[in-house]
Amino acid sequence: MNKNIISNFSADYKKSPDDLKIAFNASVAALGFEIIGGLLGISGIFFILFPAMSLLNVLPYANRKYRDGGIKKTK
Repeated sequence: MNKNIISNFSADYKKSPDDLKIAFNASVAALGFEIIGGLLGISGIFFILFPAMSLLNVLPYANRKYRDGGIKKTK
C-alpha cells in the first residue's frame, strides 16, 4: 500500500497505523470467511452472516470513537 494514503487517512480520522492494520486484517479475515462460506454452499450462509454482523456492530463504535477524537476517560 502507498504510505501517503495511510498517513493521510490516519491524519483525517485520528487513527494510528496500528488501528489501520487491525481494520485491514479484520476485513481480510471477513473476506476469507465469505470465500470459504461460498465454497461450502448453504451452510456458508453462516460464514457470510457472522463476519458481516460483527463488522456492522463495530462500525458505529469506530465512527463515534474517531469522530470525537478518541474515547474520553470519565472520572
